[in-house]
Amino acid sequence: MEDKNIKINLFLKQLNESNAIAYNSNFLKQSSNYNFRILERTYAETAKLYASLKMKVKNNNCETADCFLENSIIKQLEEAPQISLEFIQNILGELDVTDTANYDVNNDYRYAVANAIMKSRPGFSKTDGYNVSLKLHEDGNQVIIFEGPMFENNPLVINSSALDSILQSDSFLIATTPDINSMMLKLLANVGVFAAESIVNGELSSQAIILDEFILKNSDGSFDYEIIDIGGGKGRNILKFDLDKIKRK
Repeated sequence: MEDKNIKINLFLKQLNESNAIAYNSNFLKQSSNYNFRILERTYAETAKLYASLKMKVKNNNCETADCFLENSIIKQLEEAPQISLEFIQNILGELDVTDTANYDVNNDYRYAVANAIMKSRPGFSKTDGYNVSLKLHEDGNQVIIFEGPMFENNPLVINSSALDSILQSDSFLIATTPDINSMMLKLLANVGVFAAESIVNGELSSQAIILDEFILKNSDGSFDYEIIDIGGGKGRNILKFDLDKIKRK
């Protein structure tokens, strides 16, 4: 499964970065429907239920004492839209990680497919067989379901309370790989080998200069150079560094 995740994640990455589909005449001829109407479909029936419950409470025609159950459901229906909006916003934020340079391609590839659907990317429309639906549960939880050809009968289902629990614990739905380059630049900024002006925002700049004390000098105090042959009878002077001193530092 890991190999499959890597292959499909890399394929989707290449697909997103390529303009090949723009030259596909068959794709350009057809119309694509990206209007999944997620919230509209989810709340199509709740208005009727809400009105019916409000009428029962108003007329004191409830099935439970003091209309406890009815009022509980009404409260849940009133809170549901805001929960849906926050839920979808959190999902979009998590799925967006699949577009970053540090996205770990060992992740479940269905996250990248879901991101392509939510961002209306070519080939991931309703016309192409994809669908997104939001379901309301009686316990107040909500689930979003991603379906379509690349899910291979294994829809991606995310529960609102489960996602919220992950985010509240300062964790993430999708893993990233360490930004090694940035980490190394921060590390090098603290080794004490480079001049102060070489450090910008806690990282080593691209114009970094090694301190004079780590450069070899001649007996007269001038910098020592070695000549590198660059061909054509020409050479380039390169400063000599005290590698032993740098290693000890």
